Amino acid sequence: MRIVESEASSPGSVSFPCDRRGPDMASRQNHRAGRQEANQTGPRSGPGDDPHDGGEDAAASPMPTLNWDCSVSPAAPARPDDGAACAPLFSVIVNNYNYLRYLPVAIASIQGQTFRDFELIVVDDGSDDGSIEYLESIRTGLTLIRTNRLNQARACLAGIAHARGRYVYILDADDFAAPDLLETVARRLAEAPAKVQFRLVPVGDDGAPFAPAYPDIDGRDDETTQREQIRRYGMPASPPTSGNIFRRDLFAVIDDVDYEAAIDGVTLLYAPFAGRVVSLSRPLAFYRVHEHSTSAHAKPLDPDRIGRDRRRFESRLAHLNALLGEHHPGVAPAPAAAVFFFHWDHLTLEQVARGLAVGPAVALNYGWRLLREHGLGRFTAKKLAWLAIAMLAPRGIKDRALAIRRNPWPRRARRVLVPGADVITPERT
Repeated sequence: MRIVESEASSPGSVSFPCDRRGPDMASRQNHRAGRQEANQTGPRSGPGDDPHDGGEDAAASPMPTLNWDCSVSPAAPARPDDGAACAPLFSVIVNNYNYLRYLPVAIASIQGQTFRDFELIVVDDGSDDGSIEYLESIRTGLTLIRTNRLNQARACLAGIAHARGRYVYILDADDFAAPDLLETVARRLAEAPAKVQFRLVPVGDDGAPFAPAYPDIDGRDDETTQREQIRRYGMPASPPTSGNIFRRDLFAVIDDVDYEAAIDGVTLLYAPFAGRVVSLSRPLAFYRVHEHSTSAHAKPLDPDRIGRDRRRFESRLAHLNALLGEHHPGVAPAPAAAVFFFHWDHLTLEQVARGLAVGPAVALNYGWRLLREHGLGRFTAKKLAWLAIAMLAPRGIKDRALAIRRNPWPRRARRVLVPGADVITPERT
């Protein structure tokens, strides 16, 4: 065991030997040769790519039944850490804060991967629930980095500073991965994409699925499509943190995130401008929805949370435009946040949550942006129905509609997260 001092880490990081079990040396050398060829090829994009090509993942396959053994296998004797000789293809970073009840499952899901060319880094951001003692008891097969309440984004960036893999997978400690996640993604890295994204299966506190996998993505959701979505809607069709694997160099460009705690904000926006985006229709990880979560679904009626969501949307786009201006000067910037329907939609949500009236100026901007971005259809009809409720309905009906809007999960999860909400229709944005 060796101690590594980290500027972003307090009191420091503890590094355990990297786990090099798995493919024999010949297959590993062949794999590294393929990676070198991918480096020479580089990312590509353009009209010549087939956006409908889903590759091996064009047809979604059912998720396996998983019975996790939450013990962590000891690592085989490690080779000397001599830089490139031990550098893995993937760096998996598990970010944890007081999630001891879920952490063993997350770690076991990574230690049980069928593809072994990875390193496991766990960043603990000041837990006081026994997480540190649990992680220190493992001692082999992972690097432990301790930070002191930095928030998710900065804690993850501290982990990335220690990462050596070419690709980074950030797994929230309350989520867990399918056994062949890394193996499936590794098959799609020949062209060095900036990002690979995949669907997530929503599970409850007990780990049992309660809803279909989401978001609705497939091989057509490439970098060209995502750039168009960002310019039209302000965001691409993309899963949250645990549904993305990024090329590590993206984080060096993004640098710091000082306006929000999420690591997957501007990173999702910048990826389609930095290279190829590969979207897999097959679900490869499990997204846990529970009352202790920091996601918006856990506190759907909090007006301050809704307001922060709107403001961080604005800050993300400003950050994206700064990155485009610095690294891609020939690319036109994305429009200002206030021109997007998302901005006006969240403004109505925030006003209802605060008990304020939605006035005609907000309503006109809401309707205009909605029709401009989405045209006529079922989505627009549902949003206009919400606007009518927000403007005209009694307070009790407004609050109930707001609860439904803010928790797009089936009834089983709503009983925990939104007591009293009975009817809901999942929305696509």
